Amino acid sequence: MYGGQQIGFGKISGPTRPGDKVWMDWRAGGWDDGGRPEWPIRPWLQCGPFTVQSHGQSLTTPFKRTSTDPDYQFRVCGSLATNGVVRCATKNGVDWW
Repeated sequence: MYGGQQIGFGKISGPTRPGDKVWMDWRAGGWDDGGRPEWPIRPWLQCGPFTVQSHGQSLTTPFKRTSTDPDYQFRVCGSLATNGVVRCATKNGVDWW
């Protein structure tokens, strides 16, 4: 909570290295471009990526107001410079919160 509003943001910290990245993805019902019902297209907006510039640097993405509406979702992702593998945080085993 910030100023009475529920917010979401991403953070990378710890033994970071230059080139490590963090970002947030946002999507909402109604953004769908159509398509076959069994293959819904869910485009999203991305905030970032934000790139670590020095060893041990901590980065936080800008925050965005969240919603209890299940059609309005976000996720926080990142990648390490050492392998480039993208990993996204999960909440209770769900990729999008």
